[in-house]
Amino acid sequence: MKFIDSSVEIIEQEPGLIGAYKQIEKAARVSYKSEDRITEGSAQKMVNALIKNGHNACLEHGTIYLKMSYDVSAIGSYRKSGILKYDENPYSKVVFDDCMDFKNAYITTNARVIVENGWEDDLQYMCEPTEYHAKRITVKFTTSMGIVREILRHRVFSFMNESTRYCNYSKGKFNNELTFIIPQWIYNLQAEEASYNDSLTGYPKDCLMSLRGEELVHQLTCEDRAAATWFNNLERCEDYYMYLLSGVDGYQLKPEEARGILPLDLKSELVVTGFVDDWLHFFALRSYIAATGKPHPDLRILADGLMLEFLDRDYITNEDIDRLKDEKRKQNNQGN
Repeated sequence: MKFIDSSVEIIEQEPGLIGAYKQIEKAARVSYKSEDRITEGSAQKMVNALIKNGHNACLEHGTIYLKMSYDVSAIGSYRKSGILKYDENPYSKVVFDDCMDFKNAYITTNARVIVENGWEDDLQYMCEPTEYHAKRITVKFTTSMGIVREILRHRVFSFMNESTRYCNYSKGKFNNELTFIIPQWIYNLQAEEASYNDSLTGYPKDCLMSLRGEELVHQLTCEDRAAATWFNNLERCEDYYMYLLSGVDGYQLKPEEARGILPLDLKSELVVTGFVDDWLHFFALRSYIAATGKPHPDLRILADGLMLEFLDRDYITNEDIDRLKDEKRKQNNQGN
């Protein structure tokens, strides 16, 4: 049994079509936890296999940026240019520049749109993202299954989740153990316990604040009954899960069957890709500026850190955050 903190990581897409292929492979392999099989040249083979098997959802994580033009003065030029189909596509965004004679269209879409519509010829217009393109950002969350469920409610995103159907945690690949996320309440308990004096020595227990991760979990099981109960339950779940997969003295279950007893604090990886505007809506609901209700503390800490990273990378601006705060104030005033 292993305990880790939750984390969040932005996955930058590498340049060119091969960069989109690599992004798709990274997302797809999270499902089976087969990242160790990524090699030079494996990305295109993976994409070809996904298309052949009809697993097109994975293709959504490969962002395609196009630049196409049409003659403003020529009748029918816009329709013939092929831009209209992207303008009408719900999974693509088109931004136009202000040129007088020829208008440039800056198109952001994804590989699934291209493949399912047979628009591969348009890849000749592929380019690196410009200031005009609507950007799509890919993020990997390492968090609990419970928090994953909350993120999945944002249905405008594309998702790829670590699969408890196919991942067999009793195998050596997973060190024959389950990994659990340390919830925020454990750190709240840590601060509370550290503020007390030891009942035996009378000395402060502020040394608890130096502990993190598994060391903290094991220490708190000795300090607090709630922590001990939580720990013991997870330990039993791991034992029962491993037993069900072993087939010893009973029917041997498959991972997709044994997963029914897995707890919500099980570690789960989730790759999420979406437009910047979609991420702003995510921050408006899940970060400290939450416009509707109080976000779950385990998700809020991830959303707050991710929002700061978006600011540092200039994906969003402080003006965007101020606008979200203003919207929150207006909603609060209407509620009152």
